[in-house]
Amino acid sequence: MNVQRLKKWGLLAAGAVVLIGATHWYTNSVNAQLITRISGSACNFEAPGGTLSLPLDLIRSSAGTAAFAVGPIAGRGLAAPVTLRFDPAIDASVREVAASDGAIALPVAFGSTSATPDRITLTCRDNLVTQVRFQSGSRANAAFDVVWQTPTETTDGIPEG
Repeated sequence: MNVQRLKKWGLLAAGAVVLIGATHWYTNSVNAQLITRISGSACNFEAPGGTLSLPLDLIRSSAGTAAFAVGPIAGRGLAAPVTLRFDPAIDASVREVAASDGAIALPVAFGSTSATPDRITLTCRDNLVTQVRFQSGSRANAAFDVVWQTPTETTDGIPEG
């Protein structure tokens, strides 16, 4: 009779452990904050592991509303820090993005499904960011070539604009 009783309590204890483990996993997965990782190829960001993290909800909530900026981002492979400016007014179907005064103007979403990036990779060459690559999941990605614009000056040294 004691063996039956021990089996009953053993099964009950095992069930409780499984329930506690499942509750812990569910709580962590539901409450986990989704992030967009920003990394650089040859940019050598001055951040732990060379990667910056941005809450994905920040990008998603700005789609269709106001622009926002992230930065300045410094790196040993950059001549000067850069700022990423995400603007919902920028057309993601155009594969070139404008940059000036250290700021790169980027779309908020990309692709036919208007995906928001969960990974952004900056490619640096000759101390400048030359390309920005968005990736969402394992399949959706887009690359934007960065065109750096120099300010136009008049003869008196005041920028036109």
